[in-house]
Amino acid sequence: MYLDRNGNLRAQIVSAIQNDIFTNRKVGDKLPSEAEYASAFNVTRSTIQKALKDLEQMNLIEKIQGKGSFVHPKCQFKLERK
Repeated sequence: MYLDRNGNLRAQIVSAIQNDIFTNRKVGDKLPSEAEYASAFNVTRSTIQKALKDLEQMNLIEKIQGKGSFVHPKCQFKLERK
């Protein structure tokens, strides 16, 4: 995944994951791990953790400790409207 290194990396990652959720996922789907995202975007896990926190605050994902990140049930309406 190409990121503009001069831009806001976190915002670009949030946008890319958000797009993936809306186009390829359904409620309850497990997302890639933080390590997988960090490798795919070539950034630190810390950057990914912050991006996932943003998505969690937007009610697009829910993080379950020890299990991973999943498409949030409240995202259902947003996915159905696409």
